[in-house]
Amino acid sequence: MRQQKTGEERRAIELGLNGFVSLEGEVGLLASGAGLGMATMDLLEDVGLRPAN
Repeated sequence: MRQQKTGEERRAIELGLNGFVSLEGEVGLLASGAGLGMATMDLLEDVGLRPAN
């Protein structure tokens, strides 16, 4: 687990957004189940996008 915060995370804390976590990827995804989430991630990758993980 990394200990240092990114610039985005430090800025979020300054703004009072203490739950912000910087993720690698281009698309954020919220799904109502594991199967739907994994299928959607696969579809995103099929069209050349990287889901945040």
